[in-house]
Amino acid sequence: GSTQRVVVGAEALLLEHGYRLRRPVQGGSLNEQDYSSWHELAGDLSLLWQHGLGLLKRKASDLGAVLVIPEGCKRWEQRVLVESALIGQNAFKAVMLVMAGQAASYGTGSASCLVVGVGGQCSWVQAVEEGVCLR
Repeated sequence: GSTQRVVVGAEALLLEHGYRLRRPVQGGSLNEQDYSSWHELAGDLSLLWQHGLGLLKRKASDLGAVLVIPEGCKRWEQRVLVESALIGQNAFKAVMLVMAGQAASYGTGSASCLVVGVGGQCSWVQAVEEGVCLR
């Protein structure tokens, strides 16, 4: 049978024609448009986890994963993220979902703060008061 080469990250952006380029996450959300099923999308996310684990030179079963999600993350997106991290041969020991505003607040050591996210495809502002993201 044929072997498929999987390329992840910046290297994938440098590929010539003849490859199928998919982005499981685009514009701060899961990119369901490029996929025919949730399982296919979860599979590509799992490849990203594998790539990161290769950089760490660790097994997923030895580690927990903290998935930082945007405040507007839909329930089905949360399910796909958790499934991709817990299913298969590269399953993490545990998975925790944390909203981006809360994660930034914890990172500053403050229960209350204003978080400004500036990204390549989207930017956002989130107020956090006593560890709770305000709308």
